[in-house]
Amino acid sequence: MPGVSRGNKEVVKVPIELTASSAAGKKVVKRLKVSVTNKVSDSDVPVAVAGVSTTQVSAAYALTCALVSDGHVECWGDNYSGQLGNGTSTSSVVPVGVTGISSALQVSAGGENACALLSNGHVECWGYNYDGQLGDGLGYPDGPEFCGGDAPACSRTPVEVTGISTATQIAVSDQAACAVLSDGHVECWGADGSGELGDGRSGYPNSSDVPVEVIGISSATEVSAGGEDACALLSDGHVECWGYDTYGQLGNGTGGAYTESEVPVEVTGVSTATEVSAGGGNACALLANGDVECWGYNVYGELGNGTTTNSDVPVEVKGISTATQVSAGYDTCALLSNGQAECWGDNSRGELGNGTTADSDVPVEVAGIAAEVTGISTATLRSGPVGNANLDIHACAALSNGHAECWGSNEQGELGTGGWHDDLASTSLGGEL
Repeated sequence: MPGVSRGNKEVVKVPIELTASSAAGKKVVKRLKVSVTNKVSDSDVPVAVAGVSTTQVSAAYALTCALVSDGHVECWGDNYSGQLGNGTSTSSVVPVGVTGISSALQVSAGGENACALLSNGHVECWGYNYDGQLGDGLGYPDGPEFCGGDAPACSRTPVEVTGISTATQIAVSDQAACAVLSDGHVECWGADGSGELGDGRSGYPNSSDVPVEVIGISSATEVSAGGEDACALLSDGHVECWGYDTYGQLGNGTGGAYTESEVPVEVTGVSTATEVSAGGGNACALLANGDVECWGYNVYGELGNGTTTNSDVPVEVKGISTATQVSAGYDTCALLSNGQAECWGDNSRGELGNGTTADSDVPVEVAGIAAEVTGISTATLRSGPVGNANLDIHACAALSNGHAECWGSNEQGELGTGGWHDDLASTSLGGEL
């Protein structure tokens, strides 16, 4: 049946025939079209994830993964490319266990792919692998473009990343993945269309299905991967970024149409950062004094400075002075020292969590979270900003009681509540076909 999309609703037109008799006894057949609105069960306030006990969550495009307290990993949402890691291609509206992971310290979801950092310093990844996002040496050109069956362009269960044995932290986007090593170096693997591997090359022919070293970084404490860019936090509090820079997301004052850097460049004016988050078109740094500064794409107010103007240098987020964590994306969120969360930016799917779908260019409080927030994660769009942000964007929080809550889009069950396209919102009769 043909349908049209209206925001977060799908309107399907169904032809029917009504038969009646006229006053003269003549049979009358009337053909009508019935419009059925099938509402996607998004939520503009936090809702509880079903049955998960977690210490960390990672939200991505139509996918969420959680680190379970015993070292296992569970994921939910879309599973077209095996990104749930449970050996199937069946999507799930509730958490399912990732096969064979029992000693994870961290999980990072990228959209159609995800990775886990293990306690022995190794990294395992699963899902889409056409551009080498799994790092196992079996990406393009060894596999077909589309994943199907046992095609090596994806893996529905975790595979080990080649040559990584001393990782201390990982970050995954839909394009690439990166790991900080114990010696402070950073290695990345996957697509390299805009220099996001940081190895001095650019262009998809230079994509790598095994890790390559990011040039010039030797004192990293954290890495964050955006859509086609990445950033590293250095031990001295400075931040360096590399990759796509059209929206100024490298933060060094030189952003512009089709610009990029294949090697790290220093973010202007940031010297006391304690955390960095790349959001796929924008990025943010948490400063030692609890302030947050952001740079890059700002069409929906995701820089939080009261404007919708892009910035290729960091600008201060209004009203945030006690942040302990930040997560950048089309909607950007900060965890505050009082255990509350505030978000800003795009809100077309309710991803700010404040009970509305109105965008906000300044932080607003996430409504009604059931317990103190201990960690927060926002989803980035595939390959950075696009013209319409009304896509599968959501956010999730890990809570002090071990539970998790999510809000925003539930297009593929990524809120983990046990439901998705299941609410019949309205039915209306139209005119003749």
